Amino acid sequence: MDIEFAWDEEKLYLLQCRSLSIRKEAGRVIIPEDVEKDQILFKTKAGLSNSIVNDVEYIVYVNPKAYDQLQTVGEKMKIASVVNLLNKQFAGKRYALMGPGRWGSNDINLGVRVTYADINSTELLVEIAFAKEGYTLKFRMGRIFSRIWSKRTSRLFPSFQMKPGHF
Repeated sequence: MDIEFAWDEEKLYLLQCRSLSIRKEAGRVIIPEDVEKDQILFKTKAGLSNSIVNDVEYIVYVNPKAYDQLQTVGEKMKIASVVNLLNKQFAGKRYALMGPGRWGSNDINLGVRVTYADINSTELLVEIAFAKEGYTLKFRMGRIFSRIWSKRTSRLFPSFQMKPGHF
């Protein structure tokens, strides 16, 4: 169960309550220790489940720092359009989608504003956080799509690029 709440020193407010996905996990995933660092795409110590994504054919990477430097809503929405087009192009293929912050956020400065239909073909969705102006974005871990996502076999992972052990 995923529960969001707020506390105002007097009352506890229940904001949202959702069931988490129920899917068969891969069991214990053993990561080889002898993999060269330049062969590792990303590494995280956080995730929603134990998963293995084999045979990834394509990687779509939206550079978080370059995205953050885009000046207008129109420029950022062009990124969302390209992600949507690539998602359609890669339908039926095994691809990973990696990009800034919160996928699907209404706040375009927190992540690429996409709908579920814009990313529903990906096998692996990675939310990348980086430190900015003294704070680090808190991941939503795909909650915006949680009801639909939980029925799929896609995997979702956060990547904290500024924390030790994550890159």
